[in-house]
Amino acid sequence: MDGLKLSRIIACGLLLFAIIKLPHGYYFFLRVVITVIAGINAYFVFKEDNKVLFIVFLVIVILFNPFIPIHFNKSTWILIDLITGFFFGVIAFLPRNNEDDKKIS
Repeated sequence: MDGLKLSRIIACGLLLFAIIKLPHGYYFFLRVVITVIAGINAYFVFKEDNKVLFIVFLVIVILFNPFIPIHFNKSTWILIDLITGFFFGVIAFLPRNNEDDKKIS
């Protein structure tokens, strides 16, 4: 399992776990971790020239960034966490478009 796949699975789990009522500190931790994971993923999909995924990951970085937080009510965040969690879960199991896949054996 490569690092990107593992990071996406971790992000999925953290986001889906966030839909239950947790202490405020968890949500700050979640913002930091999701921002880092989405930023790293944005970098790698940009290198793979996948513009759509790059834009999606940038939106996630902006939405979850802990430095200039975007405030929504709890029900809106639950929906955002669910959608983003499922996105990370699905994208974790899609085949990556990298140079190793393009080589002919």
